Amino acid sequence: MRIASRIVSFSVAAAAMTGLIACGPVRPLTGDSGSSDATMNGCTRNEDCNDNTACTRDLCLVGGVCEHSADNSMCSAGQMCVSGRGCTTGGTRTCMSSAECDDRIACTRDSCLVDGTCRNQPDDTQCTNGQVCNPTSGCGASTMCTTNAQCNDNIECTEDTCTVAGTCEHVPQNTRCMGGRTCNATMGCIMATACRNNAECDDGNYCNGAETCNTELACVAGMAVNCADMDPCTVDACNEGTRMCTHMMDMACMGGTVRSGIYDLSPAPMRACAGGGVNFNVRFLQFTVTAMGLTATGAPATMTGPAPMANRFRVTGTVPGTCNEVYTLTGEFTSMNEFTGEFLVEFVGGFFCLDCTNQRWPVRGTYRM
Repeated sequence: MRIASRIVSFSVAAAAMTGLIACGPVRPLTGDSGSSDATMNGCTRNEDCNDNTACTRDLCLVGGVCEHSADNSMCSAGQMCVSGRGCTTGGTRTCMSSAECDDRIACTRDSCLVDGTCRNQPDDTQCTNGQVCNPTSGCGASTMCTTNAQCNDNIECTEDTCTVAGTCEHVPQNTRCMGGRTCNATMGCIMATACRNNAECDDGNYCNGAETCNTELACVAGMAVNCADMDPCTVDACNEGTRMCTHMMDMACMGGTVRSGIYDLSPAPMRACAGGGVNFNVRFLQFTVTAMGLTATGAPATMTGPAPMANRFRVTGTVPGTCNEVYTLTGEFTSMNEFTGEFLVEFVGGFFCLDCTNQRWPVRGTYRM
Protein backbone atom coordinates (compact mmCIF):
# COMPACT_ATOMS: atom_id res chain seq x y z
CA MET A 1 0.00 0.00 0.00
CA ARG A 2 1.05 3.59 -0.67
CA ILE A 3 1.45 5.96 2.24
CA ALA A 4 -0.92 8.88 1.98
CA SER A 5 0.70 12.20 2.74
CA ARG A 6 -0.48 14.60 5.39
CA ILE A 7 -1.90 17.49 3.49
CA VAL A 8 -1.97 20.97 4.87
CA SER A 9 -3.34 23.74 2.64
CA PHE A 10 -3.06 27.45 3.09
CA SER A 11 -4.50 30.47 1.31
CA VAL A 12 -2.40 32.30 -1.26
CA ALA A 13 -1.75 35.10 1.20
CA ALA A 14 -0.61 32.68 3.87
CA ALA A 15 1.57 30.92 1.37
CA ALA A 16 3.34 34.15 0.53
CA MET A 17 4.08 34.76 4.21
CA THR A 18 5.20 31.28 5.17
CA GLY A 19 6.68 29.99 1.90
CA LEU A 20 4.30 27.03 2.02
CA ILE A 21 1.59 26.33 -0.53
CA ALA A 22 -1.21 23.77 -0.41
CA CYS A 23 -0.32 20.47 -1.86
CA GLY A 24 -2.72 17.89 -3.25
CA PRO A 25 -3.16 14.30 -2.09
CA VAL A 26 -0.51 11.74 -2.84
CA ARG A 27 -0.40 10.40 -6.38
CA PRO A 28 0.90 6.95 -7.21
CA LEU A 29 4.64 6.62 -7.39
CA THR A 30 6.19 5.48 -10.65
CA GLY A 31 9.28 3.76 -9.31
CA ASP A 32 10.43 1.69 -6.39
CA SER A 33 9.55 3.36 -3.15
CA GLY A 34 10.53 2.57 0.38
CA SER A 35 7.29 4.21 1.54
CA SER A 36 5.19 1.20 0.55
CA ASP A 37 7.14 -1.23 2.71
CA ALA A 38 7.40 1.32 5.50
CA THR A 39 3.63 1.50 5.68
CA MET A 40 3.14 -2.24 5.68
CA ASN A 41 5.88 -3.05 8.17
CA GLY A 42 6.20 0.20 10.14
CA CYS A 43 9.10 2.64 9.82
CA THR A 44 12.04 2.82 12.23
CA ARG A 45 13.96 5.66 10.61
CA ASN A 46 13.28 8.57 8.26
CA GLU A 47 14.92 6.76 5.34
CA ASP A 48 12.16 4.16 5.48
CA CYS A 49 9.66 6.85 4.48
CA ASN A 50 11.27 8.01 1.23
CA ASP A 51 8.43 8.84 -1.20
CA ASN A 52 10.79 9.64 -4.10
CA THR A 53 9.52 13.24 -4.18
CA ALA A 54 12.52 15.56 -3.82
CA CYS A 55 10.62 18.49 -2.30
CA THR A 56 8.91 16.63 0.55
CA ARG A 57 10.36 16.13 3.98
CA ASP A 58 9.87 12.47 4.84
CA LEU A 59 9.66 11.74 8.57
CA CYS A 60 9.15 8.60 10.63
CA LEU A 61 6.85 9.47 13.53
CA VAL A 62 6.38 7.73 16.83
CA GLY A 63 4.42 4.54 16.29
CA GLY A 64 6.16 3.73 12.99
CA VAL A 65 3.97 6.08 10.90
CA CYS A 66 5.43 7.99 7.94
CA GLU A 67 4.65 11.63 7.24
CA HIS A 68 5.49 13.53 4.06
CA SER A 69 5.37 17.33 4.36
CA ALA A 70 5.59 19.43 1.19
CA ASP A 71 8.31 22.12 1.39
CA ASN A 72 8.00 24.84 -1.24
CA SER A 73 11.36 26.29 -0.25
CA MET A 74 12.93 23.38 -2.08
CA CYS A 75 11.29 24.49 -5.37
CA SER A 76 12.14 27.34 -7.74
CA ALA A 77 10.40 30.69 -7.44
CA GLY A 78 6.76 30.51 -8.51
CA GLN A 79 6.57 26.75 -8.08
CA MET A 80 4.83 24.67 -5.47
CA CYS A 81 5.57 21.25 -4.02
CA VAL A 82 2.98 18.53 -4.64
CA SER A 83 3.44 15.25 -2.80
CA GLY A 84 3.99 12.38 -5.20
CA ARG A 85 4.54 14.82 -8.07
CA GLY A 86 7.33 17.20 -7.10
CA CYS A 87 7.78 20.90 -7.92
CA THR A 88 5.08 22.18 -10.26
CA THR A 89 4.07 25.57 -11.56
CA GLY A 90 1.24 27.14 -9.58
CA GLY A 91 -2.17 26.25 -10.94
CA THR A 92 -0.95 23.03 -12.57
CA ARG A 93 -3.45 20.18 -12.32
CA THR A 94 -2.30 17.39 -10.04
CA CYS A 95 -4.44 14.83 -11.84
CA MET A 96 -6.35 14.30 -15.06
CA SER A 97 -8.17 11.10 -14.11
CA SER A 98 -9.13 9.25 -10.96
CA ALA A 99 -6.65 6.50 -11.80
CA GLU A 100 -3.84 8.98 -11.13
CA CYS A 101 -5.09 9.46 -7.58
CA ASP A 102 -4.61 5.87 -6.44
CA ASP A 103 -3.05 6.05 -2.96
CA ARG A 104 -2.69 2.26 -2.76
CA ILE A 105 -4.93 2.18 0.29
CA ALA A 106 -7.67 -0.35 -0.49
CA CYS A 107 -10.33 1.21 1.72
CA THR A 108 -10.11 4.80 0.41
CA ARG A 109 -12.22 6.11 -2.44
CA ASP A 110 -9.82 7.81 -4.85
CA SER A 111 -11.19 10.53 -7.14
CA CYS A 112 -9.83 13.28 -9.37
CA LEU A 113 -11.97 16.37 -8.82
CA VAL A 114 -12.93 18.77 -11.59
CA ASP A 115 -10.31 21.30 -10.48
CA GLY A 116 -7.54 18.73 -10.99
CA THR A 117 -6.95 17.84 -7.35
CA CYS A 118 -7.06 14.35 -5.88
CA ARG A 119 -9.38 13.22 -3.11
CA ASN A 120 -8.72 10.04 -1.14
CA GLN A 121 -11.62 9.60 1.24
CA PRO A 122 -11.59 6.83 3.87
CA ASP A 123 -14.58 4.51 3.59
CA ASP A 124 -15.21 2.31 6.62
CA THR A 125 -17.70 0.22 4.65
CA GLN A 126 -14.76 -1.28 2.76
CA CYS A 127 -13.51 -2.82 6.01
CA THR A 128 -14.90 -5.84 7.90
CA ASN A 129 -15.29 -7.06 11.47
CA GLY A 130 -15.88 -3.59 12.85
CA GLN A 131 -12.59 -2.23 11.55
CA VAL A 132 -12.19 1.36 10.40
CA CYS A 133 -10.31 2.79 7.43
CA ASN A 134 -7.12 4.63 8.30
CA PRO A 135 -6.10 6.83 5.33
CA THR A 136 -2.44 5.99 5.83
CA SER A 137 -2.48 2.31 6.78
CA GLY A 138 -5.80 0.89 5.60
CA CYS A 139 -8.31 -1.19 7.57
CA GLY A 140 -7.54 -1.69 11.20
CA ALA A 141 -9.00 -1.73 14.68
CA SER A 142 -10.60 1.47 15.92
CA THR A 143 -8.15 2.97 18.39
CA MET A 144 -7.79 6.20 20.29
CA CYS A 145 -5.53 8.77 18.71
CA THR A 146 -2.44 10.17 20.39
CA THR A 147 -1.15 12.52 17.67
CA ASN A 148 -2.70 14.81 15.09
CA ALA A 149 -1.01 12.79 12.36
CA GLN A 150 -3.22 9.84 13.21
CA CYS A 151 -6.28 11.96 12.40
CA ASN A 152 -5.33 12.86 8.83
CA ASP A 153 -8.50 12.48 6.74
CA ASN A 154 -6.84 13.42 3.44
CA ILE A 155 -9.23 16.36 3.09
CA GLU A 156 -6.86 19.23 2.40
CA CYS A 157 -9.01 21.99 3.87
CA THR A 158 -9.94 20.42 7.23
CA GLU A 159 -8.08 21.02 10.47
CA ASP A 160 -7.36 17.51 11.75
CA THR A 161 -6.63 17.32 15.48
CA CYS A 162 -6.48 14.68 18.17
CA THR A 163 -8.52 15.94 21.09
CA VAL A 164 -7.62 15.48 24.76
CA ALA A 165 -10.26 12.76 24.83
CA GLY A 166 -8.25 10.78 22.27
CA THR A 167 -10.75 11.23 19.44
CA CYS A 168 -10.17 12.81 16.03
CA GLU A 169 -11.81 16.06 15.06
CA HIS A 170 -12.02 17.45 11.50
CA VAL A 171 -13.04 21.11 11.28
CA PRO A 172 -13.59 22.66 7.79
CA GLN A 173 -11.44 25.76 7.13
CA ASN A 174 -12.79 27.86 4.26
CA THR A 175 -9.68 30.05 4.30
CA ARG A 176 -7.71 27.09 3.00
CA CYS A 177 -9.73 27.08 -0.21
CA MET A 178 -9.11 29.46 -3.09
CA GLY A 179 -11.08 30.74 -6.07
CA GLY A 180 -14.35 31.23 -4.22
CA ARG A 181 -14.52 27.60 -3.12
CA THR A 182 -15.71 26.44 0.27
CA CYS A 183 -14.57 23.57 2.45
CA ASN A 184 -16.77 20.50 2.72
CA ALA A 185 -15.80 18.12 5.51
CA THR A 186 -16.18 15.08 3.27
CA MET A 187 -15.45 16.46 -0.22
CA GLY A 188 -12.78 19.09 0.38
CA CYS A 189 -12.67 22.40 -1.47
CA ILE A 190 -15.63 22.52 -3.83
CA MET A 191 -17.06 25.09 -6.20
CA ALA A 192 -20.54 26.40 -5.71
CA THR A 193 -21.56 24.44 -8.80
CA ALA A 194 -20.14 21.16 -7.53
CA CYS A 195 -22.68 18.38 -7.15
CA ARG A 196 -23.26 15.66 -4.61
CA ASN A 197 -25.98 13.67 -6.37
CA ASN A 198 -27.89 13.48 -9.65
CA ALA A 199 -30.81 15.50 -8.30
CA GLU A 200 -28.59 18.57 -7.93
CA CYS A 201 -27.74 18.39 -11.66
CA ASP A 202 -31.31 18.10 -12.96
CA ASP A 203 -32.13 21.17 -15.10
CA GLY A 204 -35.84 20.33 -15.16
CA ASN A 205 -35.88 19.69 -18.92
CA TYR A 206 -37.04 16.29 -20.14
CA CYS A 207 -36.05 16.39 -23.79
CA ASN A 208 -32.32 17.01 -23.29
CA GLY A 209 -31.94 13.85 -21.22
CA ALA A 210 -31.16 13.12 -17.58
CA GLU A 211 -28.18 14.97 -16.12
CA THR A 212 -25.92 13.07 -13.73
CA CYS A 213 -23.30 13.85 -11.11
CA ASN A 214 -20.12 11.96 -11.96
CA THR A 215 -17.42 10.61 -9.68
CA GLU A 216 -15.46 13.85 -10.10
CA LEU A 217 -18.36 15.83 -8.59
CA ALA A 218 -19.25 17.57 -11.83
CA CYS A 219 -22.61 17.67 -13.58
CA VAL A 220 -22.67 15.81 -16.89
CA ALA A 221 -25.23 16.59 -19.58
CA GLY A 222 -27.67 13.83 -20.43
CA MET A 223 -28.33 12.24 -23.81
CA ALA A 224 -31.21 13.88 -25.66
CA VAL A 225 -34.38 11.80 -25.91
CA ASN A 226 -34.44 9.89 -29.21
CA CYS A 227 -37.88 10.22 -30.77
CA ALA A 228 -37.07 8.68 -34.16
CA ASP A 229 -39.74 6.15 -35.18
CA MET A 230 -37.95 5.13 -38.42
CA ASP A 231 -40.92 6.34 -40.50
CA PRO A 232 -39.59 8.72 -43.20
CA CYS A 233 -43.00 10.30 -43.54
CA THR A 234 -43.36 11.58 -39.97
CA VAL A 235 -41.81 14.60 -38.30
CA ASP A 236 -40.52 13.34 -34.96
CA ALA A 237 -40.11 15.71 -32.02
CA CYS A 238 -39.89 15.73 -28.24
CA ASN A 239 -42.64 17.67 -26.47
CA GLU A 240 -41.32 19.29 -23.30
CA GLY A 241 -44.82 20.05 -22.02
CA THR A 242 -46.14 16.50 -22.18
CA ARG A 243 -42.68 14.93 -21.68
CA MET A 244 -43.45 12.62 -24.60
CA CYS A 245 -42.40 12.12 -28.22
CA THR A 246 -44.69 13.31 -31.00
CA HIS A 247 -44.85 12.00 -34.58
CA MET A 248 -46.65 14.42 -36.94
CA MET A 249 -47.37 13.48 -40.52
CA ASP A 250 -44.97 15.08 -42.98
CA MET A 251 -46.84 17.11 -45.58
CA ALA A 252 -44.47 15.65 -48.16
CA CYS A 253 -45.90 12.22 -47.49
CA MET A 254 -49.30 12.78 -45.86
CA GLY A 255 -49.59 9.49 -44.01
CA GLY A 256 -46.60 7.75 -45.52
CA THR A 257 -48.31 6.64 -48.79
CA VAL A 258 -47.48 9.44 -51.26
CA ARG A 259 -43.91 9.90 -52.43
CA SER A 260 -42.02 11.66 -55.16
CA GLY A 261 -40.86 9.72 -58.22
CA ILE A 262 -41.71 8.55 -61.73
CA TYR A 263 -45.06 6.82 -62.23
CA ASP A 264 -45.85 4.85 -65.39
CA LEU A 265 -49.44 5.38 -66.62
CA SER A 266 -51.61 2.54 -67.92
CA PRO A 267 -53.27 2.91 -70.29
CA ALA A 268 -51.21 5.84 -71.62
CA PRO A 269 -53.51 8.79 -72.50
CA MET A 270 -52.95 9.85 -76.12
CA ARG A 271 -54.66 12.27 -78.47
CA ALA A 272 -54.24 13.75 -81.95
CA CYS A 273 -56.28 16.79 -82.88
CA ALA A 274 -55.19 18.26 -86.20
CA GLY A 275 -57.35 21.36 -86.08
CA GLY A 276 -56.07 22.43 -82.67
CA GLY A 277 -52.48 21.33 -83.25
CA VAL A 278 -52.69 18.88 -80.35
CA ASN A 279 -50.68 15.67 -80.35
CA PHE A 280 -49.67 13.90 -77.11
CA ASN A 281 -48.92 10.46 -75.67
CA VAL A 282 -48.48 10.54 -71.87
CA ARG A 283 -46.77 7.29 -70.88
CA PHE A 284 -45.43 8.47 -67.49
CA LEU A 285 -45.51 11.39 -65.09
CA GLN A 286 -42.86 12.74 -62.71
CA PHE A 287 -44.37 13.48 -59.28
CA THR A 288 -42.67 15.94 -56.93
CA VAL A 289 -44.27 16.03 -53.46
CA THR A 290 -43.39 18.81 -51.01
CA ALA A 291 -45.06 20.43 -48.03
CA MET A 292 -46.24 23.14 -50.41
CA GLY A 293 -48.03 20.81 -52.80
CA LEU A 294 -47.80 18.29 -55.66
CA THR A 295 -46.34 18.88 -59.14
CA ALA A 296 -46.71 16.46 -62.07
CA THR A 297 -44.63 16.86 -65.23
CA GLY A 298 -44.62 14.79 -68.42
CA ALA A 299 -47.90 15.91 -69.98
CA PRO A 300 -48.04 18.80 -72.47
CA ALA A 301 -48.70 21.10 -69.49
CA THR A 302 -47.03 21.07 -66.08
CA MET A 303 -49.79 20.21 -63.62
CA THR A 304 -49.81 21.50 -60.04
CA GLY A 305 -52.07 21.19 -57.02
CA PRO A 306 -52.19 21.22 -53.22
CA ALA A 307 -50.50 18.61 -51.08
CA PRO A 308 -52.35 15.27 -51.13
CA MET A 309 -55.04 14.97 -48.47
CA ALA A 310 -55.98 11.53 -47.15
CA ASN A 311 -53.97 10.10 -50.08
CA ARG A 312 -56.16 11.92 -52.63
CA PHE A 313 -54.79 14.51 -55.05
CA ARG A 314 -55.74 16.79 -57.94
CA VAL A 315 -53.35 18.60 -60.25
CA THR A 316 -54.09 20.72 -63.31
CA GLY A 317 -52.23 22.78 -65.94
CA THR A 318 -52.95 24.77 -69.08
CA VAL A 319 -51.26 25.19 -72.47
CA PRO A 320 -52.42 28.59 -73.74
CA GLY A 321 -53.19 29.21 -77.43
CA THR A 322 -56.00 29.93 -79.81
CA CYS A 323 -57.53 26.84 -78.21
CA ASN A 324 -56.45 26.48 -74.61
CA GLU A 325 -55.57 22.93 -73.58
CA VAL A 326 -56.42 22.16 -69.94
CA TYR A 327 -54.95 18.96 -68.46
CA THR A 328 -56.20 17.56 -65.17
CA LEU A 329 -55.27 14.44 -63.22
CA THR A 330 -57.22 13.31 -60.18
CA GLY A 331 -56.50 10.18 -58.22
CA GLU A 332 -56.03 8.33 -54.96
CA PHE A 333 -52.99 6.39 -53.74
CA THR A 334 -53.98 2.85 -52.86
CA SER A 335 -50.46 1.93 -51.73
CA MET A 336 -46.98 3.39 -51.50
CA ASN A 337 -46.33 2.41 -55.11
CA GLU A 338 -49.66 2.84 -56.90
CA PHE A 339 -52.58 5.17 -57.51
CA THR A 340 -55.77 5.01 -59.54
CA GLY A 341 -57.44 8.01 -61.10
CA GLU A 342 -58.65 9.87 -64.17
CA PHE A 343 -56.71 11.82 -66.78
CA LEU A 344 -58.82 14.57 -68.41
CA VAL A 345 -58.07 16.90 -71.33
CA GLU A 346 -60.40 19.85 -72.10
CA PHE A 347 -60.26 22.31 -74.95
CA VAL A 348 -61.30 25.83 -74.10
CA GLY A 349 -61.52 28.48 -76.81
CA GLY A 350 -64.90 28.37 -78.50
CA PHE A 351 -64.67 28.64 -82.30
CA PHE A 352 -60.98 27.68 -82.46
CA CYS A 353 -61.58 24.30 -80.76
CA LEU A 354 -64.26 22.99 -83.11
CA ASP A 355 -62.00 20.19 -84.31
CA CYS A 356 -61.12 19.05 -80.76
CA THR A 357 -63.38 17.43 -78.19
CA ASN A 358 -62.84 16.84 -74.48
CA GLN A 359 -61.76 13.37 -73.48
CA ARG A 360 -61.03 11.41 -70.25
CA TRP A 361 -59.09 8.21 -69.48
CA PRO A 362 -59.19 6.03 -66.40
CA VAL A 363 -55.54 5.45 -65.48
CA ARG A 364 -53.39 3.51 -63.06
CA GLY A 365 -50.04 4.92 -61.98
CA THR A 366 -47.25 2.56 -60.91
CA TYR A 367 -44.12 3.77 -59.15
CA ARG A 368 -40.98 3.15 -61.22
CA MET A 369 -38.24 4.96 -59.27
